[in-house]
Amino acid sequence: MDFATLIEMLRNPPEGGVPDTIYDDLSSSYNDVLSGASAKATEADTLVQSLNAEISRLKAMNFDLLTAVPSTDPDGDEGDDNNENDDDAESGGIDDLFTKEGN
Repeated sequence: MDFATLIEMLRNPPEGGVPDTIYDDLSSSYNDVLSGASAKATEADTLVQSLNAEISRLKAMNFDLLTAVPSTDPDGDEGDDNNENDDDAESGGIDDLFTKEGN
């Protein structure tokens, strides 16, 4: 019998009364439920650890990509003279993401 059936049998005993082994059956059923829950919790912990490792790997890769962008134009040009909004122009470096005013 499953755990819920055994509990219901204790709450509403049948006409013949509860079996003599009811408490042993309850313990056995409870241990089965507990071991199943423990296995699922262990599986969930393993999944969380692997996902955290993947997140860390992706963060490191993202940082490497951001830092690979040069902070100045390789030709040394300051930008096009035709650009009306020089303050809003992107310079391309990661440092500019953190030093631009208004961000």
